[in-house]
Amino acid sequence: MDRDLASKAGKHVGDTALVLTKTGQRQVRIVGLSQYPGGKGSLGGETYVFFSTPAAQAALGAPGAFDDIVAAATAGVSQQQLRDRIAAALPAGAEAITGTQLAAEQSTDVKSNLGRTYSTRARRSPTSASRWTTRPS
Repeated sequence: MDRDLASKAGKHVGDTALVLTKTGQRQVRIVGLSQYPGGKGSLGGETYVFFSTPAAQAALGAPGAFDDIVAAATAGVSQQQLRDRIAAALPAGAEAITGTQLAAEQSTDVKSNLGRTYSTRARRSPTSASRWTTRPS
C-alpha cells in the first residue's frame, strides 16, 4: 500500500485492510508501505495497493494469467528486434509492442482522461523493452 493511503486510513504495517477487488471484498495484511524516490507518497493523489502475483491473479479472477509482461533486450538488440522475436512466440490474439509504442499509448490515455475520475492500472514502460498483452476482442 502506498504511504499516503496508509496514513489517511490510519493503517500501519501489520494491520489488515479491507480491499475491494474484481472478485469482491477481501481482508489483506499490510506487509509494507511504498513511496516514490525522494519520499513522495503520490505524484498526483493516486493510491496503490500491491499484491503478490498469485494474490493479484486470485483477486482478479484470473489464476495463472498475465495482462502485461515487460521484457528487456540484451545489448545490441533493438526494440523492434525484441518485439519481433516475442511476437513470433505469442499465441493468437496476443500482440507485442515496443516500449516506444507503449509510451505513446499511455500518453494518449493520460491526455484523453485528464480531468476525469476513473480507475485504471499502471504499466511500466522502460524504453529498452517491449511488452506484450492480450487485447479484448
